[in-house]
Amino acid sequence: MVRLRIDGIEIRARQGETILKAARRAKVHIPTLCHLSKLSPIASCRLCLVEERGSAGYLLSCQTPVKEGMEIATKSRALEEHRLQLMQFYAMNHPLECGVCDKSGECELQNRVHELRVNEQPFAAREKARALETWKGGISYDESLCIVCERCVRVCNELIGDSCLRVLPGGFSSRIVFKESSHCSECGECVAVCPVGALSSRAFHYTSNAWELKKHSSSCPHCALACPLEYETKNQGALSQGESQIYRISYDREFGALCKMGRYAFRNRKVMKPDTHAFANALEAFKKADTIAFSSYITNEEALILQKLKEEHGYRLYNPEALAFQTFARMMRASFGGSDETKMKSVEMSDCIVALGGRFYDEAPLLKSAMSQAQTRQGAKLYWLHPLEESRIKAHGMWRYEVGAEEGVVALLLASILEGCAVDGSVEGFLEELDWGYVSSESNLSEEELSLLRSSLTQASSPILVIGADLYAHPRATNIARMLGILQKHSAIKILLTPPSTNTLGVALLCDLDEEKGEYTIGYNTQGDFILSSLPERAHLLMPALNQQEGTFTNIDKRVIPLHPALPYEGYELNDIAKALGLKEEHTIHYTPLLPKEKGFLEVAFDSLPNHYENDGSEKRGYYLSDASLCVLPKAPLGLEEVEEIGEFNGSVVYFPSVSPEAIGAICEREEKEVSLRGGRQFALAAKIQSGDRIEMISPLLTWRGIFEEDPLMKGVVAILDRSEKEEMDKSYGYAYQRVRISKLD
Repeated sequence: MVRLRIDGIEIRARQGETILKAARRAKVHIPTLCHLSKLSPIASCRLCLVEERGSAGYLLSCQTPVKEGMEIATKSRALEEHRLQLMQFYAMNHPLECGVCDKSGECELQNRVHELRVNEQPFAAREKARALETWKGGISYDESLCIVCERCVRVCNELIGDSCLRVLPGGFSSRIVFKESSHCSECGECVAVCPVGALSSRAFHYTSNAWELKKHSSSCPHCALACPLEYETKNQGALSQGESQIYRISYDREFGALCKMGRYAFRNRKVMKPDTHAFANALEAFKKADTIAFSSYITNEEALILQKLKEEHGYRLYNPEALAFQTFARMMRASFGGSDETKMKSVEMSDCIVALGGRFYDEAPLLKSAMSQAQTRQGAKLYWLHPLEESRIKAHGMWRYEVGAEEGVVALLLASILEGCAVDGSVEGFLEELDWGYVSSESNLSEEELSLLRSSLTQASSPILVIGADLYAHPRATNIARMLGILQKHSAIKILLTPPSTNTLGVALLCDLDEEKGEYTIGYNTQGDFILSSLPERAHLLMPALNQQEGTFTNIDKRVIPLHPALPYEGYELNDIAKALGLKEEHTIHYTPLLPKEKGFLEVAFDSLPNHYENDGSEKRGYYLSDASLCVLPKAPLGLEEVEEIGEFNGSVVYFPSVSPEAIGAICEREEKEVSLRGGRQFALAAKIQSGDRIEMISPLLTWRGIFEEDPLMKGVVAILDRSEKEEMDKSYGYAYQRVRISKLD
């Protein structure tokens, strides 16, 4: 630790920490305009200048590391004059008496002008004609308001990894340019970090003043990352019966980030009164039912309620997606035998990343962003292994293995890494008997590629293997999980399993799941003979949406995090049914401290769970599970089995992703669109269809009718079906790739 003084206050800072970060942690304010803690400092605004005793000139506090014995002054007459002149220059042609601007009330330029008391303007310049542009994703760029702080460019390039923006240099005429040839994920992050009104979103444009909105701290319900966010709502007044609506979703932009799903995929729902007739029908249905089928888009508390209903009444609990993940995670952990501390931060800090079996760009966009950050900041090598080529990713190696070959790929990876290592006798025998030539040929993974993978992973100081949902439902998932556990046990490679849905990990920990349904099924947010759903068009009894509930999720980091409601709800919920069936807790959140300790949960009341960032960027959200939560061992033997013959997937093949951003986008307030089957030119030719054709697709999982859309970014003969929340989810679960029969409809 380093000792220094800032404005007379003695501070202990970490070696290598900047003056600005040390000051903020000590709650000493230094003004900035271009700086964000989550981005590398570039000191373009120059407002963060400070003085050091005994030194001539100024120091850039956002870039200058602390030194032992430093005495720093953040306030002086000279600094005040310097900052005042800078702000006068920034405000030279920027209207500060803003009539109409989406940033009014939360504009950082306005805040700095008031803070530094800019009450006159001695500078002037001839106004130039400036462009008003519309970029992809409904983003507007007003050059006349831009101060060229470069936040948008840096967040797109450094944090998100899309690299869609750049600065066009030109002195006073410098501006931000959108690169049309790049792929924009439409995350809206550039708009969120803009300190002024230069960037705005069509979704929020001219809809509300910032000070009219009420913020509700919560967590994103769309994937297993469960990122922190804030719903911003406003009461609609008498014409809408006084109901609140979500106007936008924001977050702590200093440290956090959101993807397209987290920022835009929300739906405003009317407040529904309790339907007593439907509730009575639900109780009758529960009397007849022997099975409760449910999705993993539920809270930990609801999962515990379902488990208690099983224990009290003998219901089967059917969630095949969570069961596959549960079995895979337990089997891998049993083979590994150690403590698993792998988290998202492990990806950011890695210097070699192998992404296997997942469309992470779509399924967990900020996990993909963590990979991009590792590439930018750690110089990490990224290897992307998947049957579908991913042109949106910049990777050191982009290798397409054959559909169905996941077991062979993992076997080759295991054999490559453990070659020459001391291993158990059974593992040694498996490696000796592996037919490298056959498996390599059938998997479409060459010896040269394997050699490159081996050298990169073994030479890296913090290698990580990120596993996607394609592997969990593979017919040979059990053997794959064993091999991964052995790989983690005998090498320095960390392995991160990505849960396929928001609370799959929580469900897997809390529920004793069954492999088969019975004769009469209650469907909770999925198909059933009697359906409990947050979708009015599907529900026999309406349930609250996740943005209307209190509870917790267990996210990818094995962290229990709080979910708070943004919209009111007055109808029935799962706990009302549970009480009618004999359970005792009055409210759903009363189950929060009852989450089982033997699974790693803590006895903590819901209202005691934090959900914020500290000044130094440390994340205060809920709590981490103890390691005991993953110690459930399977009863099956742990020996490795011989790699099964790799079958061929000929004809038309469709990929069913675990999380579908396009389907979620279809229910956004921002846009309404029909979910489509997407494929490349090769797929269209093989299936004898064209873009825009209405088709029928028959697979072992489901029969689907809709539009085929040709996607220029896709290559090969595999298409993607984006599953809607309206689909019969339990029917559409299985191995992610399926042979299909396609015919055109008239």
